[in-house]
Amino acid sequence: MKKTTYALLFAAFAIFTFTKCSHQTKILNDGENGMHVPGSYKSLTMMSAIRAYPMEDIPEDGYFKAFEYSKKFLGKASADNSQWEALGPQNIGGRTLDICLNPQNPNTIYAASASGGLWRSYTGGVGEDVWERISLGYPGLAIATVEVSPSDSNIIFVGTGECYGYGEYYPSMSFRATRGLSGIGALKSTDNGVTWNLVIDWSYNQQRGVQRIKFDPYNPEIVWAATTEGTYKSVDSGESWELVHDVVMATDIAINPEDPDLVFVACGGMFSPGNGIYRTQDGGENWQLMDMGIGGPTNFGGKARIMIAKSYPSMIYASIGNSQSYGATGTWLCMSPDNGDSWGVVNTENYSDYQGWYSHYVGVSPFDHNKLFCGGINMFQSQNGGFALDLDEGIIGDWFHPDWLHLDHHDIEFHPTDPDIIYFAHDGGVHRTDDGGETFYSCNWGYQTAQFYPGFSNSHTDSLLANGGLQDNFSCIYEGEKYWRRVVGGDGSWSAINQDDNDIIYNSYQNLSILRSNDGGYGYYNITPPFGGNSNFISPYVLSPVDNETMYAGRSVIYKSVNSGNSWAATNTSAQFSDNPALTMDVSSTSTEVVYVATMPWYGRSQLFKTINGGDEWVDMTGGLPDRIITDIHVDVIDHDLVFVTLGGFEASHLYKTTNGGGSWIDIGASLPDIPGWSVVNDPVYPGIIYFGNEFGVYVSYDDGESWAEFIDGMGDGVFAMDLKISPSNNKLRVATHGNGVFERSLEVISNVVDVDSEGEDFGLINYPNPFITQTTISFKLTDKAKVNISVFDVTGKLLDVPINSMLNKGHHQISWKIKDGVSNNGVYLCRLNVDGRSQSIKMRVK
Repeated sequence: MKKTTYALLFAAFAIFTFTKCSHQTKILNDGENGMHVPGSYKSLTMMSAIRAYPMEDIPEDGYFKAFEYSKKFLGKASADNSQWEALGPQNIGGRTLDICLNPQNPNTIYAASASGGLWRSYTGGVGEDVWERISLGYPGLAIATVEVSPSDSNIIFVGTGECYGYGEYYPSMSFRATRGLSGIGALKSTDNGVTWNLVIDWSYNQQRGVQRIKFDPYNPEIVWAATTEGTYKSVDSGESWELVHDVVMATDIAINPEDPDLVFVACGGMFSPGNGIYRTQDGGENWQLMDMGIGGPTNFGGKARIMIAKSYPSMIYASIGNSQSYGATGTWLCMSPDNGDSWGVVNTENYSDYQGWYSHYVGVSPFDHNKLFCGGINMFQSQNGGFALDLDEGIIGDWFHPDWLHLDHHDIEFHPTDPDIIYFAHDGGVHRTDDGGETFYSCNWGYQTAQFYPGFSNSHTDSLLANGGLQDNFSCIYEGEKYWRRVVGGDGSWSAINQDDNDIIYNSYQNLSILRSNDGGYGYYNITPPFGGNSNFISPYVLSPVDNETMYAGRSVIYKSVNSGNSWAATNTSAQFSDNPALTMDVSSTSTEVVYVATMPWYGRSQLFKTINGGDEWVDMTGGLPDRIITDIHVDVIDHDLVFVTLGGFEASHLYKTTNGGGSWIDIGASLPDIPGWSVVNDPVYPGIIYFGNEFGVYVSYDDGESWAEFIDGMGDGVFAMDLKISPSNNKLRVATHGNGVFERSLEVISNVVDVDSEGEDFGLINYPNPFITQTTISFKLTDKAKVNISVFDVTGKLLDVPINSMLNKGHHQISWKIKDGVSNNGVYLCRLNVDGRSQSIKMRVK
């Protein structure tokens, strides 16, 4: 009777469906050919290009070989027993691709983070500090799926790799968004996550991904895996696998709860070949491509998700997105009431829209086959089997409220015994409803998976103030608590803090949209530079710490402001930078006129430019740097001719420095792992102590780059170290990660390291007493007559005094130095001795 009813409904609905499908294309004038290009695509494209350029794609084995090298040849730093400490945000989750409830105890839930690893909560995600990161033994993994055995809670499978298209068919730069972070295959634990083993070993095929894993409901030894290479099946709990269906880009699996040989697989991603819904009725021996019925798709650009109605097992739903990231959009909600024998289009509400390749699903309540949740950009709910879909975002309309249901939905999970409890995974982490979808609340408390972009900033005087931008999670301000305050909107981008007045804060969102707050981030004013030239999705700008008014902001035209962004002037033409937009920049801490800028290779190779006259002239300083994308620039806080740059790509060094303002470059990264570099900073007192960040974590060199060691204690398996910054007021190193929030670690661990000149000489530079109250004696020795300069700085690089700048004879020398009036008499000062171009530095401490 039910099948007849649904057939009649399909017939009545077909004419409406066919008509509506012809009007699905949404044209917005913000992308290629005037079409809307979503931020998710722009972000993934930018980051993937940085990893691959100048090659078409990353090496298949690049990451794992680098991981093996790091573990074999680069030991852990052993300065002392300190370790990294998490700063949060622990109230803002990052992109989450899957949720799993333990079938034996549904209060135990697992969350698969796109770039922050695997997480677990024993409280159903309810409460504060209720999540823990589970170590898998491998760094920087995108966890795409997690599944717990229906018969044994100790047995857990995870699939790795965030993939949206098949690389063989979309290898060019314009389609590098087919992947987020790489994976290594599938892992299995038999001891509740304590130890893990690779069961699908794609360590040397890291362009692949395992996107869904499902257990046979009657025989947990049988495991299915939907992967980029097709569908695999194991009959021995993952010990061995057989490729049972070779259509690529398998994105989902649905196993009939009454007949486990009846299995459906969804395939598709960015027009991958063979896309569609497939069925086997004999456990994978034979497969049939489903005919989706009148108005249903025969080919589509996005991906497909499927779910069987457990309360009506012959009924299966499919959510199919048409968008390949730009161009034609459209969404088909399809249903079969008879195990796939016939299909029809239930609804064409375009809930996936331009994210049809990226984030959508259909969820069917296991207690009521008429109750559906269709997640896409927004959430829709149906009480009549999908024929009517209503926008459903709860009662919280404030985007900055933690309980606001985030956009871009990736997965849904229903509680097995309570129909009112449902979990949702999206770009903002994890949310839950306890009333069947009437209201929602955040489960992100302690789930530290926020994905920071570059441009993180610290106050130089207040250790409890920091600022940064997040992937699709706005910007956020640290105020000394693990729960950060969310501000602005969009994809948070670069940030800045006025060091003379910390109430003046700068934030931005995509495409160099800059805002300034004069009241600590509560009210904002738009100070966006003009729209001349090309812009990266995440574009840089800097505020000079010298006067805290001069700003530089980068498109392919670099704009300058001398009044805190109230007005802007172009400093170059786009053609001077080959029409390539700025990707990163840094400004001198001692001069408003000295700036370094690196570009993204839209029309030519990545280049590094420098100005020493505030933008009146830009000089190409790329020199002998390899043809890789320059991802970060750090200018020494005292000497703006000492500059460090990191580089992406493979098969070249990822870290260089110059001691002459870019006149020549020195490779100091040859012994680092060969994966893209993302961030660098050196110690402000001991410039030869350098910190470097990549997708494995942080590395440290105590000898000016001659040797390196891992610096990841306290970070679990490691992190994606997107940005490194010094917090001068508490003498900490901070890392803003793309997937695990922010960590900090004390610089005191290296306070006894002596910074000598490049030839290994030690000038015996000391001061005593140290610490002192108002006056101290500075002592040093010379082996020959030489030109000597002694300069005293605060820890932000601000020059306070020059006690000596003259020729001195060989021998021992002493001078008395007293804190000047008007200078703070607490904290740490930096004393740097320069002798004929060679240097040594010490910290002088005040009681």
